[in-house]
Amino acid sequence: LNCRRYRLTLALFNGQQLIKVEVIMKVNLNFTKLILESIRSNESQFFEVMSIHNDICNSNEDVKQLIFQLQIFLDEGIISRYDGRSVASLYDIGIVDNEIEPISFTDIRLRLTSKGQNYANALQNSDIFSQLKKRIKDAPINTICNIGPKLLENFAKKKLEELLK
Repeated sequence: LNCRRYRLTLALFNGQQLIKVEVIMKVNLNFTKLILESIRSNESQFFEVMSIHNDICNSNEDVKQLIFQLQIFLDEGIISRYDGRSVASLYDIGIVDNEIEPISFTDIRLRLTSKGQNYANALQNSDIFSQLKKRIKDAPINTICNIGPKLLENFAKKKLEELLK
């Protein structure tokens, strides 16, 4: 899903030198779903960014996409720290990008917020997921985050009505 374009600046290490990369990224609903599946597959309700990284990142492009999506998760209130401390930056969730060294991850425990749980539930439903990809593909990410759970709620209401007939 390609919604809006966002600018992401990263410092990457290619083995010999530090490279500062500025990328115009697009929201990728498939990758978003993959991240949320990775988070929910944890045995605990808490997770660390490093565990997601290890689970789904196979290339530098994946790392860039992960960081980009997590920035959106922060913007939309989908994730928070386990201890309730405020989250204002990537550093607050365990991503260190100091432009001198390559990106690294620290062990800060995070959790999905109730909004994040609702969003993850919506994306898990294949009917809702395909509707979001087809019908709302050009909508801003906050619209998708809000509409997904509403579609799931309407879907559940229809199923309940069918059961009660």
